[in-house]
Amino acid sequence: MYEVTRSGGRLITNSTTEKQYRAISVANDTLFAQRSGSGKSALKPVGNDLFALASPNTYAKFVRDSKNAVIACEIFQEPMTVGPIAREVKTELPLPGEKQQITLDARTLEKYRGQYQLVPGFVITVTTEGERIFGQATGQPRFELFPQSETVFFLKVVDASMEFTLNEKGDVVSALLNQGGRRPLTKIE
Repeated sequence: MYEVTRSGGRLITNSTTEKQYRAISVANDTLFAQRSGSGKSALKPVGNDLFALASPNTYAKFVRDSKNAVIACEIFQEPMTVGPIAREVKTELPLPGEKQQITLDARTLEKYRGQYQLVPGFVITVTTEGERIFGQATGQPRFELFPQSETVFFLKVVDASMEFTLNEKGDVVSALLNQGGRRPLTKIE
């Protein structure tokens, strides 16, 4: 795990004070990167300790100490001669584990249907189909939500979740979007 930090005055995160991380993992002889709030993507080797990220013209270069141990990851955008836009320091934190999905019945899922506004013009519409629940953000494709508890649902396409808040009657009154920080969502319908 690498802690995402500022570099050169550029702010890496846009509206959160929570720490951001980039997980680097290996599967089937391929390196993968997944930043907090993002999907997992393969790193393509282009040089010694240098890999192309999924973002166009963006590269990750692993930095080694005098004992040849990897201590950081520098993120570059072309032209690379300008220097890194971020330096992510390696931590001892474990890689995130698989989230465990539970089963909820259709009746329980129905109470989460509705529209949840992040800001004017950006709404996440939650719908259900039997024992499945879906979200669709303004201008984005529909995604399936997977129950982790009776009020927390996670996504598999990106590192994100929605946490619903219930009142004393059990009605949904609001939600939190957890994607690179916690952002309140107001239930508007």
